[in-house]
Amino acid sequence: ETIQLTNILYQNHPNPFVEETVIRFYLANGGPATLSLQDGLGRSLQVMQGNLAAGYHEYRVRSRELGMTGVVTYTLRCGEYTASKRMIVVE
Repeated sequence: ETIQLTNILYQNHPNPFVEETVIRFYLANGGPATLSLQDGLGRSLQVMQGNLAAGYHEYRVRSRELGMTGVVTYTLRCGEYTASKRMIVVE
């Protein structure tokens, strides 16, 4: 297994998705992390916060919990690291 030295936010899979998708990310160091999902107007849809261990993490997103279709932006914040990606929710 390769040791990563930096945090990484991966593209969700599957994308686009109908019912469920998985957001994966890697934290080089443990600590407080926030994963937030926003709609196209920047309104908050979901926020996951936690004191996470270093390593790989997965967060399942269900379309019925988002209550919308279209483009959703997700952002990972951990220390100085911030990264965002987009996913598409379809009916």
